[in-house]
Amino acid sequence: MKIKLSSLVILSLLSVAQSSEAATYTWQGASTGNGQRFVRDGNWRNSADSAAGVTPTSTDTAQFNDSPTQTTLVMNSARTVLGLNFLSTALAYSIGGSSILTIGTGGIINSSANSQAFSAPVAVGGIETWNAASGNLNFSGIISGSSALTLAGGAGKQITFSGASANTFSGALAINSGQLNANKAGALGSASSLSIASGGTFSAGAAISYANAISGAGSVTFSGANSLTLSGNNTFSGSFGVANGGTLNANSASALGSGSVTLTSGTMNIGANVSTPGGVSFAGGTLAVNDTAAARTASFGALALGAGSTIDLTDNGTSSSLTFSSATRSAGGLTINNWVNTSSRDKIFISSTPNAAFLLNVTFNGFGSGGQINAGGELGPAGTTPVPEPNEYAMMFGLGLFGFAIYRRRTQKRS
Repeated sequence: MKIKLSSLVILSLLSVAQSSEAATYTWQGASTGNGQRFVRDGNWRNSADSAAGVTPTSTDTAQFNDSPTQTTLVMNSARTVLGLNFLSTALAYSIGGSSILTIGTGGIINSSANSQAFSAPVAVGGIETWNAASGNLNFSGIISGSSALTLAGGAGKQITFSGASANTFSGALAINSGQLNANKAGALGSASSLSIASGGTFSAGAAISYANAISGAGSVTFSGANSLTLSGNNTFSGSFGVANGGTLNANSASALGSGSVTLTSGTMNIGANVSTPGGVSFAGGTLAVNDTAAARTASFGALALGAGSTIDLTDNGTSSSLTFSSATRSAGGLTINNWVNTSSRDKIFISSTPNAAFLLNVTFNGFGSGGQINAGGELGPAGTTPVPEPNEYAMMFGLGLFGFAIYRRRTQKRS
């Protein structure tokens, strides 16, 4: 009797162990009826399916290939899987519905050249990677979760976060390769950090604001006339490419990290005392001082002029300054707006005196063409003598009176 009970216990344990083993379920959707299910009678129902049955669980991988005729899946209730695997032969699938699909540590990989679309809400259920290895991944539902999420992609492949509602994801977000298109204002949710590795690209496709830390050596670009506002403590060392009418708002001292900026057909607004060793390449864009709230002191690496570009100072009574370590020109001219010939207005300084090729192609609006370097490295209009402030006149007058008084006393003693 003991032997029989022991055998039953062992068989029961084996049965439990087997049932808890990770399995792979392949979608076998047909156009109608009960064929719209996973092998093993799994069931992520689409709108035409009423079949009941088991479904992939948190220890199982849901797999997709080219065999189904039904490629639209509807999440009729919340599901949790270990991961999603779109094989190289997979068709273009669409996973929709209002119930949450939670992805475990197996993550998502798309080895197919076809794009895969998720309009259902997706939760990051563990530390995982979403990989657009051979085809794009598009998410238009709400992305949630607090575990670290890594994004990856093959050459030219993209992962897109879009839709009407902001993501609520709060974990660390890393772009290791490929491109993330942030195509809604809340695309980043409240991600605790953003890392963009070399070979990875972050593209702002909406008005994006981000106050947490950005690191890495990748690239930041703009798709269309969208804005990216940065106000965190960043160590990013990659490149910002401000083009397509985009706007980069640098609203903290380390907003740019040590990264370089290329202004092609976009604008960078300086809204803080920005400091970076990274250079600024002017290739048709605009650098603007936003000092309506307070004066700004910003310093950059080398200024490189490669096409007609603009620096917009402000004439609102503040005394902001832009300092570049050096300046060179390969093509185009640089127009400087709102420069006023008093020391209490916005100024531009260049630490290392630029050559004639650069100075000849600087135009101060209202002063004619050509620039010169004045005392202290200030860049001003050619042929213009800096005008002292009234308090400087008063100081000079006072010094003159003091000198005259000493002269009178000496002459009186002699007489």
